[in-house]
Amino acid sequence: MMGHGFPILIHTILAFFGGCVREINTSEKKGFKFFKFISNAFVSTFCGLITFFFCMNFELSQWMTAALTALAGYIGTPLLDFFVLMFKKKAQTMVDFDEQSSD
Repeated sequence: MMGHGFPILIHTILAFFGGCVREINTSEKKGFKFFKFISNAFVSTFCGLITFFFCMNFELSQWMTAALTALAGYIGTPLLDFFVLMFKKKAQTMVDFDEQSSD
């Protein structure tokens, strides 16, 4: 259960379906490609799991966590890019702080 009302499997499924909804929606315009569908579903699942762990860290309710996990799955790759940007900024801030404290 990992300390939340829903097991992590439920959040994984929510993120997966969020990614599927996005792919089905975009495939109507661009045409369906099976490999792209599967790869984006896995990326969406990964984004949902990262979001799940953020929610756990910030102690959000199970309902908010479920909603954000599904939404993260829908957003997919752009959210992953956002997480990387956040990580880079945080890492740069930590490096800058270390350099200032050593002076």
